[in-house]
Amino acid sequence: MSRAPIYEGRGRQVRIYDTSKPHHKTDPWRAWDVSLMPRPAGKPDPAWSGDLAQWLIYAPGSHPLWPWHIVSTVHLRPIEGVPPAKLHRPTSSHEFLIMAINPECGDPNVDDVHAWIDEQRKAKRSHYLSPPDLVHQIDGATDEMAAEICRLFVRAMCDGHTSPDVDYLTYNRQMLDATLAHMLEGKHLPS
Repeated sequence: MSRAPIYEGRGRQVRIYDTSKPHHKTDPWRAWDVSLMPRPAGKPDPAWSGDLAQWLIYAPGSHPLWPWHIVSTVHLRPIEGVPPAKLHRPTSSHEFLIMAINPECGDPNVDDVHAWIDEQRKAKRSHYLSPPDLVHQIDGATDEMAAEICRLFVRAMCDGHTSPDVDYLTYNRQMLDATLAHMLEGKHLPS
């Protein structure tokens, strides 16, 4: 049974989703809101300014070799100092990504995923697997809508309605498009 978002973390609140019956697996699927984690020190990469939502997901059983994924949503507007986005259609406004985390890097640090990523980069290890499990662009959303769609999408994963694995690619695209359509029709508004 799914629970409302709960908070955990050492000395700070980190919103997660947790469920006890994900895809009929014994271990719970969990998702951490990366935006609530500490940001790395120093000058930020300008590309990060396009990031609207990012979640770290632990989904045991979603794939036999890699249970960890990142789900991200970005806007596709021009950003100074960053190469232009590769639009699938001229009207694309936002992009959703799911990337499996390389199991050779070990489990990510759920208290500070940015520090864990920095460790992987210093060790010259690719922390994501390629190709991504999902790259999907939508049209006509606001930033708030796109971030809310991402949050609902992650919750649907933790509630057992879908999976981050590439086997669910078509279904995940349909789910994202249908959620946007409901929002644009006024049937579901961002919270």
